[in-house]
Amino acid sequence: MTEDYALHTRPVSPQLVLSREEWISVLRLSTFWYFLEYRKMAITQLEKVGFFSPIDKVLYGREYRVQSWVRQGFEQLIAREEPIEKEDALLINFETTFSLFRLRERRIRGHSGAFSSSFNTSDAVRQTFKAELEEIIKDEAACRTVEQEIVFEQPTISSKRPAENLSEEPGDVFGAVMATSITFKKKKKK
Repeated sequence: MTEDYALHTRPVSPQLVLSREEWISVLRLSTFWYFLEYRKMAITQLEKVGFFSPIDKVLYGREYRVQSWVRQGFEQLIAREEPIEKEDALLINFETTFSLFRLRERRIRGHSGAFSSSFNTSDAVRQTFKAELEEIIKDEAACRTVEQEIVFEQPTISSKRPAENLSEEPGDVFGAVMATSITFKKKKKK
């Protein structure tokens, strides 16, 4: 993700009543288009609803670059009583599943291993999945930069083609567009 072209919209009201699927759509589109306020609102609303399974948290957190969801999903998978099902293992990938099973085993047996004298699930997740979580944090940081904006200069219009190539027909928008170039300038960060 890059933070260079974040789009700003008017302030939004968090009083929208949407279904889980609708909020996920808002998150998907706002992440794709860098509508940062809508992204923030969608994340907040989805967290309030709270009906994500641990697997959903990992999957949606990875897809939409929400590190806290990935971390919480991992922690919940380690802490819960029931093991990870085969279908879920396929969704989050076997390498992740294997690492989670190893951490579950440490927690259940009470072995501290390389962690501390008592098993700390949060610390174990941060250490085991450090590279993945740091990558998501880096991507997520781009979605938190709301101060940047794109400033457009007045368009500069110049003829790029000889006049004889332009259509003389009224309403020939394509010909007019092809004969014109518009230059935009990006505002630098302060």
